[in-house]
Amino acid sequence: MKEMYALKDSIGFLTYRISFLLKRDLEKQFELSKIPVSAEEYPILVYLWDRDAKTQAEIAEKVGKDRPRITRLLDRLEQAGLIQRTLKPNDRREKLVVLTKKGKQLERPAKKEALKNLDRAFGWASAEQMEQVNGFIRKAIGIMESLQEEPRNLK
Repeated sequence: MKEMYALKDSIGFLTYRISFLLKRDLEKQFELSKIPVSAEEYPILVYLWDRDAKTQAEIAEKVGKDRPRITRLLDRLEQAGLIQRTLKPNDRREKLVVLTKKGKQLERPAKKEALKNLDRAFGWASAEQMEQVNGFIRKAIGIMESLQEEPRNLK
């Protein structure tokens, strides 16, 4: 792989930049559509829509946020009436995060706006191209996550 020091050629910078632009556009679309969620909170809701009633630690791990950050995000979602925290039945030391009725009702309109957001950015690409890009990104994520678990000798 060639050395990439120019920002215009850096895969790290390019992925950061598209992520930033997608989030900014999604924030604007949510605001225009009166969806009371930030782009940073949205992945939490997506995770819960797919599998309601998860612990705060499970959510933090899945969406890639540290514990203090996930706590603040969940606090905002709870204040908005989209989630609630309940005691875990078999372990009262731990709380489960569950969607409220209002949180469940937000799924369709929020996902609709998120799909529009992705279509604006990637609508020009074929399904095969998107599958290939997603595959490359998933592979890189897997490699980087495995490196986080390995002890490394940093000199």
